Amino acid sequence: MYKKIAVIFLACIILITCITATPAHAARVSMSAPVGATVSVEGTQFIVKWKNPADVVQLAQSAYKNYDGFVSFIVDWRVNNGPWHYDYEVPGEQDFLVYYSSMPYNFFGNLCDASGSISVPQTTIDKVLVGVPYKSPITEWLKKNNVEFRVRYLYNYTDRNSWEPV
Repeated sequence: MYKKIAVIFLACIILITCITATPAHAARVSMSAPVGATVSVEGTQFIVKWKNPADVVQLAQSAYKNYDGFVSFIVDWRVNNGPWHYDYEVPGEQDFLVYYSSMPYNFFGNLCDASGSISVPQTTIDKVLVGVPYKSPITEWLKKNNVEFRVRYLYNYTDRNSWEPV
C-alpha cells in the first residue's frame, strides 16, 4: 500500500516539475498584420508608415521584459509585380539576422527600443534602393512603374537556458 502511494506521489512530483519547466510564453504560430500601412513620397525618399496591432505590441514588450527574444519589423518591396526583395526562405535553422546580415537598418528594426518602449512605426527608403534611376523624379518614374511595399513582423526568440536563437 505504501509503495503505491509513494509511486503516485513521485509521479505527481515529476508531472508538476515538467509542467513548471515549460516556457511561460512559447512561440506563437502567427501574429496580426500591420494596420493602416501608407506610403508617401518626400523628395527622393519613400516614407512607409504603419500601426502596430495591440497583440504584437504586447508580445514585443513581453519578450523584451522577460528576455525571451524580440519582435522586429521587416519592410520589403517589389517593382512591377516582380519578386519581393527579401522573400528568400532562411535555410534550415539558420538565424534570420545572420542570413540577412547585410540588410540595411531602415528595412529592419526592433519594435522595442533600448528602454523597452515601442519605437515609431515608420521608415524611409531612398529611391535608388528601390530601383528608381538617380536622375529620375519618383513621381515621373511611378507613371510607368509600380512599386509595392509590405511590412512583416519577425519574432526571434531564444532558449533561456542556452540563449541561442530557436
